[in-house]
Amino acid sequence: MKISICICTYNRANILKYCLRSLCDLSASALRHEVEIVVVDNNSSDGTRDLVASFVSECPFELNYVFEGEQGIAAARNRAIAEAKGDYVAFLDDECTVGPDWLSIALADIDQYRPCVIGGPYMGAFLPGDRPGWFKIEYGNAYFLAREYEKGFQNDFRASSGNMFVRRDVFDAVLFDLAYGMKGKKLALHEETELQERFLRDHPTEKIFYDPEMVVWHFILPEKMRLVYHAKRTFVAALTGPGKVDHAGFLISLSKTFAHLTFAPISWAWRNRKVHPSWKNVAYERTIPRTGYHAGLVAKYIRAYF
Repeated sequence: MKISICICTYNRANILKYCLRSLCDLSASALRHEVEIVVVDNNSSDGTRDLVASFVSECPFELNYVFEGEQGIAAARNRAIAEAKGDYVAFLDDECTVGPDWLSIALADIDQYRPCVIGGPYMGAFLPGDRPGWFKIEYGNAYFLAREYEKGFQNDFRASSGNMFVRRDVFDAVLFDLAYGMKGKKLALHEETELQERFLRDHPTEKIFYDPEMVVWHFILPEKMRLVYHAKRTFVAALTGPGKVDHAGFLISLSKTFAHLTFAPISWAWRNRKVHPSWKNVAYERTIPRTGYHAGLVAKYIRAYF
């Protein structure tokens, strides 16, 4: 069996090096399979090509560099699919690192279950350097960890493209929609969940497989430790997410947006300081998720009907 590990990257050579290093250090048991690593450079200008070249001689796997000029993570991932030769295509974000057994765990699942998609959790990690004192490392954890999924096929789980293995024939049916996902610095989301939803809709007997042991560590970039980024991401997630907002939903979200904003200063002041040392912790954990979500739904309604 051949496995293609694909990393799409844009101007993150200083972080990509950690990702490639972790792949070079995969356990020896992974070597019994044919493995290739495909790095898709999506218009970088920071020496990404030279960085990848510097790893070729020491990498135990075939390491290929590809340049994709069409800006956007969806376009880059579609190019990765076109270049990949594996029976399974894995996607790993450029700011993620893996443990030595990451691939072996995925291969065991593939051998036993042969799922259409395997997803695993990602855990927050800090890069070397300064960071805000109030920012908790768990803010970088996968949102779905709270649901405590057990290993196996899931009805409502959708894999994150930062830690995902996809059976080759899935891409005979669907590719990433270019309307979704990041384009350079422009924040956009949902490209991987939209792809999975589309595939599952047309293949109702298939389910996504989750393995809690197939962990990756996700570096929290400095710009993502700012409240304004968290607010923007929460807003965009609701605005561009699936489903429609009717008139009643609009009115409910509008009232909740104003209510959360009105009472936010009170919740910041009357916080449990052992749990939330800074008012920013309350804002990050409560105010922004609630306000940003409902504000995004309000914007979705306005965009649809006005």
